[in-house]
Amino acid sequence: MKPVRWPRLASRDGWRRAILIGTGTVVLLTVAAAVAAVRTRLHVRTAAIAALRNYATVAAEQFVNAYEAALRQNFVPIIPSPGFRDPVGGTDPIPVIDMVAMIEQMRRDPCGCLVSPGPTALFRIGPDGRSTDVRDSLGQPLAGLAAGVVATVVSLGDSLAAGGIRYGFAAVTTPLGDEVAFVTRRRDSAAGANFTYGFLVPRAHLAERIFDPAFRTVRLVPRHLLRTVAANDEFIALEVTGPDGRRLYATGERYRDGPTDALTLPRIRGAFTVRARLNPSIKDALIPGGIPGPVPWREMVMSGLALLMTVTVAAFGLRAAELARLRADFATSVTHELRTPLTQIRLAAETVALGRSRSPEATIRSMEQVVAETTRLQQLIDNVLSFSRAERRSHALEVAPTRLRQVVESAAERFAPLVADRRIDIRVEVPESLEVLADTSALAQIVLNLIDNAARYGPDGQTILIGAAARESRVELWVDDQGPGIAPRDRRRVWDPYVRLDRARDVAPTGTGLGLAVVRELAEAQGGSSRLEGSAAGGLRVVISLQPSDAG
Repeated sequence: MKPVRWPRLASRDGWRRAILIGTGTVVLLTVAAAVAAVRTRLHVRTAAIAALRNYATVAAEQFVNAYEAALRQNFVPIIPSPGFRDPVGGTDPIPVIDMVAMIEQMRRDPCGCLVSPGPTALFRIGPDGRSTDVRDSLGQPLAGLAAGVVATVVSLGDSLAAGGIRYGFAAVTTPLGDEVAFVTRRRDSAAGANFTYGFLVPRAHLAERIFDPAFRTVRLVPRHLLRTVAANDEFIALEVTGPDGRRLYATGERYRDGPTDALTLPRIRGAFTVRARLNPSIKDALIPGGIPGPVPWREMVMSGLALLMTVTVAAFGLRAAELARLRADFATSVTHELRTPLTQIRLAAETVALGRSRSPEATIRSMEQVVAETTRLQQLIDNVLSFSRAERRSHALEVAPTRLRQVVESAAERFAPLVADRRIDIRVEVPESLEVLADTSALAQIVLNLIDNAARYGPDGQTILIGAAARESRVELWVDDQGPGIAPRDRRRVWDPYVRLDRARDVAPTGTGLGLAVVRELAEAQGGSSRLEGSAAGGLRVVISLQPSDAG
């Protein structure tokens, strides 16, 4: 029966791919949902703001309709209609005194329904623009109109005649101040010419007698708000300005922050601009559900938290998968590392025990092999125990002044038999005078690990150089090999436990991935540090920085 081979590596890679694909899918869906929520919120907000502006526009239009109705009732009757004939002259242009009589008749209105415009001047301008008749409200003659006023009035009359419109009005400036000219254009059959009739009203009269009553009497509040808002000024603020930007009328300075819209009237209607501002405190009552904020912060925060949790879980999953892979590789490597020296020890021991040695020298060589392989086992066990203590932070080191060369030479002598068959030369160039603050056993293990790392990844016949020097306030110990070295981008990773680079696997299939991790932990436990550099021989240099003996 064939043995079953479990596809462990493929399974682990599949889980990793599944985690990455799942995380990417969740991230994309979360981002898509967040974008959709933002777009929907902005669309709803835009529609709601447009609806509020429509409320303001409708209110402005209702106000304009109300005050123009008042103008038609109280101001327009003063100017002669196209079919009006002078009861006295009949064939002459209608005299201005007839308009004065109309004002007097309005004053005597028995029901008190009409409002006198209180004109400052009534006028008739001939076809040449110069023959004018100007009188006050009592019929007394006045000086002629200013040239600018005449030009404005005649131009407005031309527009009325061209459009077949009975009347119009325009803002003008006279020596008396800001006024409004109400104008009509009438062709007198007897004279066969067009005459422009009208009167001037102060803007203040227009605001007081037309605009304000219109605002107070017409209902601008939507019907469904009548239970909430009782008066127009609780719902909206209005402002009327002339074409020159001067204010003609305003209900107040309130609601500057509310939704606003403006309605600009045509030139024959004064080119007035009516600006409406809604009360911001009732905008939610106008829009069912209220106006959403510009950005759905609550949904964004929830989406962000969900995304963060997803990424965190995925990171933990990937980290767990990576740790599982590293531990599995470590177990495999340790098993191989243990099996190799144990096999050598067993063969050597059996050779001696069964009397298969051909000579005493062969017996000695077998026992030396047992000692060498035992040293290898001891180093492996020491590495595992040191790393375990480092993870538990349970190092118990006795740091004391230590002669560096003695420790280095001892470690090199212990390791030399392990690489003798590979013709590797270990050369020590450490000054006799250097002393460091270190734990002798921990320092020896550091040196053994560095020699083992150099020998494992270097070629046969290489020279491993161990050097040291005092530099500034530290003592640096380094080990150079002639191997392929490590790219700068990978030099941080190799200090992590269980990590073995793919290139390192090709050079040396065995190894636990703990050697440099133990070196770093032991160096830091003694107040030192570690780093990687390129060596002069083209390989790798591992540098350990230690405290000098006089540092304590």
